[in-house]
Amino acid sequence: KTKLCKCAAVCKIREVKKPGPTQGKKFYTCGRWNARGRSHCNYFEWVEPSKVEGDPNFKQLEGNE
Repeated sequence: KTKLCKCAAVCKIREVKKPGPTQGKKFYTCGRWNARGRSHCNYFEWVEPSKVEGDPNFKQLEGNE
């Protein structure tokens, strides 16, 4: 099932890369990103680990973004 964000875009699954207690955790975010690297509607939700495997919307988040 496809997950939609607040602005009805297909969510992306990203991974926290920044060192800290949430490093490696995955989260849903808005699928629409602007030229400044920010999501359109600021949608955020942590992903249950069992739902990530095989999801075509998974994309790693680089650095401090």
